[in-house]
Amino acid sequence: MQTVMQHDTYGTITYDEGFWTGKRTVTVGGVPLKKIDRKHWECEWNGVALPASIKGNTMTGVTLTLGEENITIVPRPAWYVLTMSILTLVFIIAWGSSVELVKIFPIFGGAVGGLIAGVGAVFNLYFAGKVEKAWQKLLIGICAFAAAVIATHILAVMYLGAHGAL
Repeated sequence: MQTVMQHDTYGTITYDEGFWTGKRTVTVGGVPLKKIDRKHWECEWNGVALPASIKGNTMTGVTLTLGEENITIVPRPAWYVLTMSILTLVFIIAWGSSVELVKIFPIFGGAVGGLIAGVGAVFNLYFAGKVEKAWQKLLIGICAFAAAVIATHILAVMYLGAHGAL
């Protein structure tokens, strides 16, 4: 995901992070930063080498430190986005662990249910970070929650049907 922002001192700052690999590239004022190691970089600015570091990722928020200045490139997710992600995990884990609740509405719990809930939570964080409006972020959270619940329900019904428990 690429993020471009305008800074008063350094001009255009471009941050690019690969979704699958996590590889990062950063340019400040059109000049790419020189990578020292995984989190440390060097910025050549007006003939002076400034130390630079990057904290976070596109899902948790990204902060670039140039010299002594902290620059927020990707803001942290809003509290309601995090709440929807946690709700997805907690709901599926709690519901899938209760025999009485599974009798009412079967969902696949355990490691498989947790994996599906985790994928839903990560998709929520990722896609909610791509939109600006709060209602869109909430809609994405609700859709990720519903998709995780429906997927675990379908797996549970298939499993119970295959074992003659329905």
